[in-house]
Amino acid sequence: MRRLFILISGLSLTLLSLPSQTQAATNERYAAVLSEEVAVGGIELAWEDVMLSIPPAALPSQSLIRLRDRGQYQTGDDLIALPKHYRSNGTIYSYYLSNQPSKNVTLVLNYHGQKDRKRRIFYLAPGNNSWSRLRTVVNRADGTLRATLPSTRGWIVIGGHKSSKEIPIPEASFSSFGAPTYSRAAAVMDRKSGKFLYRYHAKDERAIASISKLVAVGVFLGSDPDLSQQVTYTESSDRIGAYVDLNDGDVLTLQQVLMGTLLKSANNMAVTLSKNTELDESEFITAMNQFVTNRGLRSSGFVEPTGLDDRNHSTAGNLARLGRYMFLKYPDIFYTVATANQYQFSLANSGQNITLYTTNKFNGRGLYDLTAFKTGYLPGSADRTLIAQIKERATGHEIIVVLLGNPQYNTIFDEAYDLADWSFNNWSFHNY
Repeated sequence: MRRLFILISGLSLTLLSLPSQTQAATNERYAAVLSEEVAVGGIELAWEDVMLSIPPAALPSQSLIRLRDRGQYQTGDDLIALPKHYRSNGTIYSYYLSNQPSKNVTLVLNYHGQKDRKRRIFYLAPGNNSWSRLRTVVNRADGTLRATLPSTRGWIVIGGHKSSKEIPIPEASFSSFGAPTYSRAAAVMDRKSGKFLYRYHAKDERAIASISKLVAVGVFLGSDPDLSQQVTYTESSDRIGAYVDLNDGDVLTLQQVLMGTLLKSANNMAVTLSKNTELDESEFITAMNQFVTNRGLRSSGFVEPTGLDDRNHSTAGNLARLGRYMFLKYPDIFYTVATANQYQFSLANSGQNITLYTTNKFNGRGLYDLTAFKTGYLPGSADRTLIAQIKERATGHEIIVVLLGNPQYNTIFDEAYDLADWSFNNWSFHNY
């Protein structure tokens, strides 16, 4: 006969083995009758792969607790199906508490032997016709799932998503990040699922400086340009701020213009991109605003392609979504930009050599790599801005970090590192 394993100090209780007379062996049930002394003192009851952690004074009087192994959840059984896109081959357990706890009772399930994706606890209430997913905390160290017991009775099972589209979940040792040291708004998003891992004033509308160029590049690349095409530079594209030193009539390729826009963040290169579409200046700005509208990025607006105008605005949350879209759609372009310290080319008309230097100052300390990015700087309004896609070397998982409104020179990449380090150490990405 199986034994009910009890973790308790100096207290006694009655254990009842109640094998069903009509059910199979896998449908055995076990019960514990807790004296009032035990119930008031708190207890942890463990049987098979289930544990109930009952805090002190949660049960005010003598209580009966019953567990039953209902067998393995199998597709095709006459069972209520898990929610759409979810499945399970784990053991179903039913439980019963004779008294309503006055404090939260923690349910702990072992998930050993199951695939990583099956890391959620589902609950079925008596008389209900649908399972609900409980808020679940994963502890990879001991192979357990934890959730708050939702009622005094019901069925429970471990399940997971059928596909790999699952979301990160907090580690058992999760701790919050707090506010960035300098930046006034921030967001962190999981690249794969699109789930936000962190938000700080992420809905505040702010000037975004040269991150505006991501939208301009999105409109430009959406026109399916031939990047090997040669174009002639005109002095009407000259702008203040970061620029590539070109003269009227210089000839270069659209690929070189694109690299100047993204790597060096040159304002005259962004204007040159906008001029080499089938759109005039006004139409290009309209297209930029339509670009973000089509992707559901509200609270965003643009009046020119460079970011020099502080009326170009968005939110940290929207920029995380924008970055995810752009980095997924054009991974090779952004990876090339992120991994280049400099980019050299020669002008077709004169042979003059041009060297573009990156604005990337990210130091991953051997743990993380930058796989896409865009910086910005507009003194007094946007200050320093950054959107960065960061990969953890050990696992290959990637996140997108957005920081806005940083007034302190040479600190924004350190803030990005801190957020990345916190994200990879406080969120579990191993469930998908």
